[in-house]
Amino acid sequence: MNRKHQRVIVIASLIVVLAISFSVIWLNATKKDVANILPANSQPVVMAHRGYYVNAVENTLGSLEAAAVFRPDYVELDVVESVDGELFVIHDNNLKRLAGLDKDIRKMNKEEVASVILKQNGKESHISTLSEFVDEAIKLDQNLNVEIKIYGKESKEFVGNVVSLLKSKNVEKKYLIQSLDWDTVLKVNELAPEISAGFIALNKTFDINNAGIDFISIPVYDVAKDLLSHKDVTNKPIYVWTIDSEASIEKVFSEGANGVITNKCNDAIIIRDQMVKIGSIN
Repeated sequence: MNRKHQRVIVIASLIVVLAISFSVIWLNATKKDVANILPANSQPVVMAHRGYYVNAVENTLGSLEAAAVFRPDYVELDVVESVDGELFVIHDNNLKRLAGLDKDIRKMNKEEVASVILKQNGKESHISTLSEFVDEAIKLDQNLNVEIKIYGKESKEFVGNVVSLLKSKNVEKKYLIQSLDWDTVLKVNELAPEISAGFIALNKTFDINNAGIDFISIPVYDVAKDLLSHKDVTNKPIYVWTIDSEASIEKVFSEGANGVITNKCNDAIIIRDQMVKIGSIN
């Protein structure tokens, strides 16, 4: 083999190696940009459950704005779908609890939903669309954790519409999506691997290391205690909800949770920062 052929082979080999390396870096960046936001060994995060609604209505622009004052890492919210496919920020499908109306949003069109008045804590508010909520969050520089609520008979486009909206607002690498519905989480990951998608686990019967989920949200009872005591079984962030007492927040942070979802984000932030300051958590 002459030197010319040797040089060609060497150059070709280098090109192949560089191409493979670039591909690996690109693929990791696509997904792991989110990992930079949520490293498993980072300072634990605080998420404001449905915003901060001591003096506002939960899941409304008022609760978002109230939460943003305390600068939580994320504001958690819930999304449901109207019969004509509009995305609304509210926890309950039925409006009885907050509006005194025995009506299901899934059976109402967007104009009907938009006209509803919610009442809580002596305050009133309308139901925001997800688009309105995200726009306000962007203005406030407040990241969100979007929970997709599955009540049954949602359209086939529901999950995709949530994902598309976040992409259209250029927040897909900053925000989180979570759901109680396993298939919904896997769908989010399939449609947009750059979005960090989490499963809300109510029991221990799930595949904790499934590649389709990026984090785990668990309630404060045996599931949380068991998983936190065996964190070595997964490298996925573990968030615990909904905890409000100062003792519980401190205990969960001490046990290694990567974050809390709480109605008292103000208290949780203070506790977290104090624990970091004294070195009891990293």
